[in-house]
Amino acid sequence: MEQIVVWAVPAAALFFSLLFFILSKVLYRSHLQKFDTYTAEVQGVLVGWQYHHSTYRAGVDGWFPIVSYDVGGEHYEKEEPIAYPKEGEAGIATVIHYDPEAPYKFYMNKEIYLRQVRVFRLASYTALFVSLVFFYIVYELVG
Repeated sequence: MEQIVVWAVPAAALFFSLLFFILSKVLYRSHLQKFDTYTAEVQGVLVGWQYHHSTYRAGVDGWFPIVSYDVGGEHYEKEEPIAYPKEGEAGIATVIHYDPEAPYKFYMNKEIYLRQVRVFRLASYTALFVSLVFFYIVYELVG
């Protein structure tokens, strides 16, 4: 029974490594689909920032940019769904990429979406390293 408990730590780290890797793949595919769908561009303005605590956005604390743009005579002022670690400047012109079929769906900064994928991949590789180290330690101690 004691050996099972000892092996549980590296097994849990390996599980989290796989979980984060799968999440990174799912996010990457989702973002690629977004980049392929949101093909139209328009000039917009970053009009402000809104801070949300984790209770508002499923565990995400951070600054969400609010952008304003016009498409086909319609005015949109929307919050981007990805948080930034700190508040930026307002009143800055920016390129908005939107879905021509649904202009209210948009993204502003491709790099921030790809950074989100890299964070999950880094977490996956870190958990894999930790699991391998613990597997080695447990193997040496328990045999």
